[in-house]
Amino acid sequence: MGLHVGDNPLLVAKNREVISDDFGPTQFMNQVHGNTVAVIEEAVDPAPTSDALVTGIPGIALAVQIADCIPLLLASSTSVAAVHVGRKGLTNGVTESAIDVMRAMGAGEITALIGPSICGRCYEVSSDIFAEVIALHPAAESKSRMGALALDLPAGLREILRNNSISFTEEGGCTLEDSRLFSYRREGVTGRQIGGDNSVSDRKAELAANLAKVRSKIPSDAVTLIVVTKTYPVSDVRALHELGVHDFGENRSDEGVAKAQEVSATWHYQGEIQSRKIRELTSWAKVIHSLDDLSHATKISNAAASEIGIFLQLSLDEDPTRGGVSEAALYPLAELVVGLPNLALKGLMCVPPIGLDPQSAFAKIAAVQQRFQGTFSEATSLSAGMSGDFEIAIAHGATHIRVGSSILGSRVAR
Repeated sequence: MGLHVGDNPLLVAKNREVISDDFGPTQFMNQVHGNTVAVIEEAVDPAPTSDALVTGIPGIALAVQIADCIPLLLASSTSVAAVHVGRKGLTNGVTESAIDVMRAMGAGEITALIGPSICGRCYEVSSDIFAEVIALHPAAESKSRMGALALDLPAGLREILRNNSISFTEEGGCTLEDSRLFSYRREGVTGRQIGGDNSVSDRKAELAANLAKVRSKIPSDAVTLIVVTKTYPVSDVRALHELGVHDFGENRSDEGVAKAQEVSATWHYQGEIQSRKIRELTSWAKVIHSLDDLSHATKISNAAASEIGIFLQLSLDEDPTRGGVSEAALYPLAELVVGLPNLALKGLMCVPPIGLDPQSAFAKIAAVQQRFQGTFSEATSLSAGMSGDFEIAIAHGATHIRVGSSILGSRVAR
């Protein structure tokens, strides 16, 4: 696809013809890691030297090529854009430049699609490069799997989009980790891939739209969105994973173990813990949000083959028919957890009682969390908030929210 990376120009021309046959007149660009925006009124050859294309002309497709950088697509009712966002693009403002051009052309609401790129676990950089990028985009700070300095370019881009009031979805994964995607860092040879798919299913489009709405209400990447897929088919889980969701939650272990075998992700369990299900539960759940029993803590520790994150479940009303323990009972439970192998205390989880004012409930939960963290400093996380109240929970310090119906629609009864 690329004329600037040493590929056979005859094959490049042939491949580009295939794209034009599918999408109509297609404009490519000569990408140089700059911040120039080219406004396209007709598809031209040779391609303009730029790292962003914008057009308001219906029928013209715009193409961005990537190897490990981020392909960003922007759309409004009056114009569309294709942007090449690498490390230099993040720091030189190419995304902001493209947005400014679209708005100058009359764009109102703009939505974005972030495509696959190298992730923050894989993009190790030198200390000088790290400092340069983080000075401008702190959200891009990351560590590699080996603990080295790394950059999370998608996180930096998400922060730019939020600052510009642009809702977004993500599709794809890490170019280095996913062998189906081309990665220069992995292959070490020429090659490029481009985005362009007009065959998204109605269901995936529905999920993408709902996901974008929820994400637009989450103010920071520091909040973990857990999509609760109880009773929904694994096809929905696959579609959401392709849209960039990495954390999923289940209330039933039998559903969780089946779906976890199909989709590799971080799986959370927030249902009632049953002793007879603990061995199965530890085989797929990486995080458990509902520990409220001393004996269950010991059994989970004994059954786990690797470390499991643990949230202790708080009960505000101490109703024995609902899960959770009182604030006083949290402390001996936590003491046990921190002393057991294979368990990592993350913090507290709470579901407010029905009928209690949400603002009052989450304020009480936050106060309990602060007191608890005063004793257990490692317990920095708060799992609170669902589809109907997650914005209030976030405002009171929730770090993990569990959302189902707002993304997946009406739940299927069982």
